[in-house]
Amino acid sequence: QVYLINYHLIWCSKRRRKILVNDIKNRLESIIKQVAQEKGISVLALEIMPDHLHFFVSAPPKWSPAQVVQILKTWTSRELREKFAIIRQTRYSDDLWASSYYCGTAGHVSAEVIARYIRENTSKF
Repeated sequence: QVYLINYHLIWCSKRRRKILVNDIKNRLESIIKQVAQEKGISVLALEIMPDHLHFFVSAPPKWSPAQVVQILKTWTSRELREKFAIIRQTRYSDDLWASSYYCGTAGHVSAEVIARYIRENTSKF
């Protein structure tokens, strides 16, 4: 199977809580990479900010962007809530993530250009 389907995905923590730091950030990155690998999704770039993340992926045609986001939000929310009491103790403990997300396609821009853009511009978001 040959394809070139790249997505730039962004999603935020519920109420833009600045909770994605330190051990939570490290565990989040680990979960995302593990689940992506299991689903055949290539992680091209990942930048985790305190209240949101930028994720650039190459996904097989069988996965829509909505499915990629749903899978990753579900897994990460469940595992992070189980592991970190600070998340469970907030009044928004049922939902770690806001329900919306951003998805952009790469078009004719190379994966390297978008990955570099994410790395160089994450402090501006």
